[in-house]
Amino acid sequence: MGVSRLPIKIYTVDVSPKEDVKGDICLYVVDNGEYLTLVEAGPSNGYIRFLNWLEENGFKTDDIKYVLLTHIHLDHGGASGYIARDNSGVTIYVHPKGYPHLIDPSKLWRASLDTIGYVAEVYGEPIPVPKENLVTPEDNEIIDIGEDRFKILYTPGHASHHMSIYLEGERILFTGDSLGLYHGGTVIPTSPKPHNVPKSIESIMKMRSLQPRKLGFTHFGMSDDAVKMIEKYEIVYRKWVKVVEEGYKMGKDITEIYRELKAEDLYINIQERFFRSRGYGEEEVLFSLYGIYSYFEWMDMKSREGS
Repeated sequence: MGVSRLPIKIYTVDVSPKEDVKGDICLYVVDNGEYLTLVEAGPSNGYIRFLNWLEENGFKTDDIKYVLLTHIHLDHGGASGYIARDNSGVTIYVHPKGYPHLIDPSKLWRASLDTIGYVAEVYGEPIPVPKENLVTPEDNEIIDIGEDRFKILYTPGHASHHMSIYLEGERILFTGDSLGLYHGGTVIPTSPKPHNVPKSIESIMKMRSLQPRKLGFTHFGMSDDAVKMIEKYEIVYRKWVKVVEEGYKMGKDITEIYRELKAEDLYINIQERFFRSRGYGEEEVLFSLYGIYSYFEWMDMKSREGS
């Protein structure tokens, strides 16, 4: 007779970086009864919140065996170095393009300060991860956790080094930023510069083909009716791209495009109420729109260089 295992438990842990903010950033803890696997590490300034959660639930940092990062942006991978500091045996999975920036996060930190300014300070500065704690998986690589297994999916677009994580038996897709921001039952893109429109659409198609049951958003929480939510996101994303592309071709600036899209897209208004409430990153939508706008600037430049 085989050894029976406890059923897998999945926890959503709020690791928002300010004590008075809830529902901004989460990581997921998958407990297979023997050890913990984290999807995301969260921001550096959310790490103490995570440690408190571990203690309150009877876990220790030594219980963590794997950390699966969707990408290395400060709100997703920032606390990786702290986890490795407190658990020298942890294995952290990161896209090959993100690998050098975890070993030496100084360039990532400077770039974050330059692009998102105060928000980077809210997230906190990362510390290095020893290279012996890092693994760079291939696309479609499988990570066995006993009663279930994770599948790594390369899903570029939001970032060239973005991965989404699929828990196969549970049919839960952890999306990182590949399917945008989820607040108030709505989804909108998060598409900072540099952003790639065709790769984002390819990634959406790739994720939809899995026919997941649930989506686990890093921003923020679990959503049922996963396929319908992916389809909803695709409609919103394509709409944003269409409005930005048409505006760019007409010579409109990004603030004018923003006003036009906001006037017809209620999802923006719903999500912006949350952005204003947290006291940082209030210009999230404008920032994302500029990422899409910059894609068309880049394509225009390439076209002129080729002519």
